[in-house]
Amino acid sequence: MDAAFNHITKMGAWDFVVRVAAGDAVLAGTGKVLDMLDALMAEATACWTAIDIAASVGISKVQVETDSLLLRNGVLIDEMDQAPAGVIFQDIRRVIRDHFLSFECLHVPRLCNSSAHEIAALGMS
Repeated sequence: MDAAFNHITKMGAWDFVVRVAAGDAVLAGTGKVLDMLDALMAEATACWTAIDIAASVGISKVQVETDSLLLRNGVLIDEMDQAPAGVIFQDIRRVIRDHFLSFECLHVPRLCNSSAHEIAALGMS
């Protein structure tokens, strides 16, 4: 998953791709969000949307990959709960707790997340 953010218009775009263990894509989504406060809020919205959809279709084991260390920290620990995206982080942790047997949130270099980054950037247009 990834997101894009325009600090002038305060608009964000998100995308995600769900893959099975073999790497085949089985589900994807993209969208726009208005009134984002910052890039981290756009990233958190992308993550929340992806895991909410995964939970709704019955996926029980999830591995999220993000190029944002701040997002990873916000998802895994409560230190970011006072940030503008804090409520989203709290809801992400609730969905994880209530719906998944296993959950990992991995930081990957932007180079490894380039396809998701390009899709999110397209979503801004």
